[in-house]
Amino acid sequence: MELKYFNFILVIAALLLVLNIFFPLTNLFNNIDFNNLNCNINGNDVNDVNLCCSEMAKFLSCSNSFCENGDYEVLSNENTLKYCKQRGYNVRY
Repeated sequence: MELKYFNFILVIAALLLVLNIFFPLTNLFNNIDFNNLNCNINGNDVNDVNLCCSEMAKFLSCSNSFCENGDYEVLSNENTLKYCKQRGYNVRY
């Protein structure tokens, strides 16, 4: 392989890496609807998705997007669960 072809490949790789900084490739394959991230805590709608994730992570187990422990319950949608798992929250579903 000639050196100019190797340099051409390196330039293309560098461009892809720079583009990935500003437009991450995970956004192309991510099917989370960021406009629909919310949950319901004890009957109150909560739009702060990080609060939803942290509250859902407190439960030992949940099923069908519903967490319940005595008088405390959290209801969320599938988009919120995907977001929480992607961000590293320990949500047990």
